[in-house]
Amino acid sequence: MDQENNYQPSNEYQPRKSGKTGIILSIILGILVIVAVIEIISVNKNFKNQKEVNASLSAENQKLSGNLADRDSLMNDMMATFDQIENDLSVIKQKRNIISIQSNDPEFRQDKKQAILKDIQMMNSLLDESKTRIASLSKRLKESGLKIAGLEEKINLLAASMDARDADINNLKRFLEEKDFKMAEMNKNLDSLQVVQVKSQNVIQEQENEINKAFFVYGTYKELKEKGLVVKEGGLIKRKSLQEDLDDSKFTQIDINEVTSIPIHAKKMELITEHPKSSYNLVEENGEIAYLEIENPKEFWKISKYAVVELR
Repeated sequence: MDQENNYQPSNEYQPRKSGKTGIILSIILGILVIVAVIEIISVNKNFKNQKEVNASLSAENQKLSGNLADRDSLMNDMMATFDQIENDLSVIKQKRNIISIQSNDPEFRQDKKQAILKDIQMMNSLLDESKTRIASLSKRLKESGLKIAGLEEKINLLAASMDARDADINNLKRFLEEKDFKMAEMNKNLDSLQVVQVKSQNVIQEQENEINKAFFVYGTYKELKEKGLVVKEGGLIKRKSLQEDLDDSKFTQIDINEVTSIPIHAKKMELITEHPKSSYNLVEENGEIAYLEIENPKEFWKISKYAVVELR
């Protein structure tokens, strides 16, 4: 009996211990649920923030792509405009030189006056167009916000070139005014159609000049070799021939319609380049070959636009 009485308190205590453990477990479980909810909320918030960041990055990327496209477009336009301005300035320079030569001719005829006036007016138009283009480019570059030193320097150089060409034309006008040219007529501009026609004529003239262009050089074999123009090749019989990639600056450039002779002044000579024998003649004076006379220019220059003469 005593043993049974001593055992009962132990049975009554055990259920109370299990209830406390359940409360603790419930608390822990609740904490875990709260932590899980907080984590889910945090993940959702981070996901939302990441979406916003991605959207922002995407928008920034599109903006950068747009800026790059605008920059490329501006660069392409500028390069094309630079080429056009430089071509126009080149035309102006050529025309100015031609007018200067014509007006200084002692036999200057009044029938050339209209042609010169037209050229002056064309130069006025080209210069005005170039100034308008360069002002537009400068404005576009400034509005774009791009800081490209090379472009800014190029614009400044072209602007300076136009100012110099403008001053040069004004000096020419004052000179022509002394030859009874009216300044008012010279200050006029041609309309766009006339400018196009003049440019077309210039292109045709340039093409003709290129077709009629030829080069000659003469000297001893040693001199020609030192210039890098000829070389000996072959086996037992050495044959002289031209080097490849000739440097035109080592030659005298001529117009085949204007120059019909090549000075020799030597006892003997040999043409290194190939030219039909029927197209030229060797003229002797004072016991030596004075010059090579080109009797048929088209035939002479048909095979090669280069004439290399070895003197002996």
